[in-house]
Amino acid sequence: MAAAAAAAVPNITDVETYCNSAKRARTNVADLPRAPSGMPATYPNCNWRDWANLTAGPVDLIAERVLADDVANYLRFRAVCSSWRRSTKSPHAHGTLDHRFHPRRWIMLSQASSAIRKRRDFLNISTGEHIWVNLSELWCHFVFGSTSDGLIVMCDKRTYAVRLLNPLTRQLTVFPDGTTMYIR
Repeated sequence: MAAAAAAAVPNITDVETYCNSAKRARTNVADLPRAPSGMPATYPNCNWRDWANLTAGPVDLIAERVLADDVANYLRFRAVCSSWRRSTKSPHAHGTLDHRFHPRRWIMLSQASSAIRKRRDFLNISTGEHIWVNLSELWCHFVFGSTSDGLIVMCDKRTYAVRLLNPLTRQLTVFPDGTTMYIR
């Protein structure tokens, strides 16, 4: 870990050499190589691809594989650009109980007494990734804990309705309050 961090820090002599070097000449757009469409290529590298204009088929295949691994990465994938978001399935279009969108392998860490009430820390037990999530949905709720699938079980302080919250997609399932349920 320390070796990787040390490798990421540039050598001070390299930085000074770069800063003191002569400025590059500007490139004239007319001198750039032409793409097959006749438009000037933005990069002279012929391996450059316009990922934002990737068609829906490949985007769906990539999204399915990302979702099979982790819903947090799927949400990040959808956030890359609007065309990818339009091409992929929205977690909000499906119910909270859809297992594909559950935060598997994410556990909610215990809250410190001085911590912000609505912020929760989550840890991915397979990758070690740690994220903080501000959950305004926790206001006026008792938090009982989380399920094995990563959903938060909570109870409304006023109505005593039990709710399930997906902390990453923010989908909420409301169950009837305890005062309306009775045994026959």
